[in-house]
Amino acid sequence: MAFFGVIKDQVDDLKAKLAAQEVELKQKNDAADTLIQEVGVETEKVSKEKAVADAEEQKVAAIAVVVSGKQRDCEEDLTKAEPALLAAQEALNTLNKSNLTELKSFGSPVSAVTNVTAAVMVLTAPNGKVPKDRSWKASKVMMAKVDAFLDSLINFNKENIHEACLKAIQPYLQVRAAHPLSSHVSAVFTIVRTTY
Repeated sequence: MAFFGVIKDQVDDLKAKLAAQEVELKQKNDAADTLIQEVGVETEKVSKEKAVADAEEQKVAAIAVVVSGKQRDCEEDLTKAEPALLAAQEALNTLNKSNLTELKSFGSPVSAVTNVTAAVMVLTAPNGKVPKDRSWKASKVMMAKVDAFLDSLINFNKENIHEACLKAIQPYLQVRAAHPLSSHVSAVFTIVRTTY
């Protein structure tokens, strides 16, 4: 009987160990289920974030295509404009105090000349305040100090022309003289036309 008692004690001991292991196994299974849920939530969150990132990547790619097209257009425009800018610079190089003094001395020049000087007044209007009076008399006042006028043409900031000036210069750019202009007026006209 003592033998059965020892076996019973061993069986009871094994049952206790098994019960403890079942509790531990249940805790581990519960922890694993919680971890699986957390991983599932994180996976879903990562999937959503990846979808947002993919959408942003597509938007960026579309913007890059537009920017690339605009860059190509700008480069083409620059390529087309460079000869005109060089012509304007060459025309500017032909101007001197003597030419401008002669221009200023005209009594009643033809309309082509007054249009050119009016265009210069518009284009060089400080702070976009386009003068209402663009008559020959006003032009002569603008050219009163020939050295200063020549300097203002040479150092004109063609990169920052006020919007009001750009709008007001349009009619002058549409008109081209019906008859030949003197070389110095043509030079000023070339500068006006290519600066815009």
